[in-house]
Amino acid sequence: MIATASHAFSAGGAACGSTYRVTCIGAAYSGTRDPCTGRSVEVRIVDRCPGRCAGTIDLSKEAFETIANSVAGIVKVTYDRYMRDESS
Repeated sequence: MIATASHAFSAGGAACGSTYRVTCIGAAYSGTRDPCTGRSVEVRIVDRCPGRCAGTIDLSKEAFETIANSVAGIVKVTYDRYMRDESS
C-alpha cells in the first residue's frame, strides 16, 4: 500500500519512505454520506504528489478503497506515523 504526500505534509520530501496509518473520519463534502469503511490502512510514502495538493496525502486506489467507498473520491482522514515493531 502506497501514497504520495504534499510538500507541506512530506516536510520537503523527508517523509518519503515513512509509513503512516491512515483512517477515514468522514466525508469531505456534504453530498457524500458515510463513505468510511471503519478500517485503517498502513501506507508507505513513495513520492510527493504533483501540482497543488497542499496538506494532502494521496492514497493509491487499493489503499483508498480499504478505508473508504471509492465513489467518495475525497475524504477526511487522520494519520499517524507508524513504526512497525521489528523485535517480534
